[in-house]
Parts: sequence; C-alpha cells; structure tokens
Amino acid sequence: MAIHYKIKPISNNRFPDEKPIYKVTLLTTGNIGTEELAKELSHTSSFTPGDLYGIIRNLVSVISRELASGQTVTLDELGTFSISAELDKAPEDPEKITGKDIHFKRVCFKAAPMLKQNIKEQITFHKLAPDIKRWR
Repeated sequence: MAIHYKIKPISNNRFPDEKPIYKVTLLTTGNIGTEELAKELSHTSSFTPGDLYGIIRNLVSVISRELASGQTVTLDELGTFSISAELDKAPEDPEKITGKDIHFKRVCFKAAPMLKQNIKEQITFHKLAPDIKRWR
C-alpha cells in the first residue's frame, strides 16, 4: 500500500541565512469511519456489519469508562490507551494543588510492536509530483 509524501523546507526565522532543513509530510487519501470498518471486518468474520458496529461502539464506551477510572487499556496487537492531565496554571505552592486545579488533557495511544510490524511490512512511500498541491 502506497502513501504519498511531499518534502518541505523548514527555515530558521532567527537565522535566515542558514540552510533550511527538510521534513517529510505524509498525505492521507481519506478516512475510514466506523461503518466502513465494520463492513471490512465482516468480510473476514462471521459477524454482520451491524453486529460489528455495535461491538465497536460498546468498545469505545468501555475504554472511556476504564480510562476515566484510572486504568490503562491494552488491546493485544493494537496498542495501549492512557490519558494525560495538566495543571490549569503553574502552582505557587504545590501543597495547595487540588483535583480542581487539574484537567484532562488528551488520550494517548502507544502502538503495539505487532501493529508497527504489520504496517512496516505493507507500506511503501511514493513522492507526490511537485505540481500537485493537494492529494484528493
């Protein structure tokens, strides 16, 4: 499976005379949603797309609940979900910090080695022609 990419120069605004460094930008071709994922999974299982859609929705609900209760959630061969938090403002006195001063920041995901390996075995990269500004 091919992923298109572009190479973009990054200039240092503080030192405009320095040579730019380059970074790679991967271009996605779209997004697969829950319904499409359920249909894809149904082709390789005995479940219907409707069954799988319900399972996925329930999975989201259970993962949310477990993360909110302080658990991390690991799906073998997929990865581990966890949450992070941060303080609303820099504390003057750490002893005075309470739960009200902390807020949810994000859901983190660490891919399992098996997922990384599966992707690595399937992926190829193709440079997008310079005259094409956007893919799709």
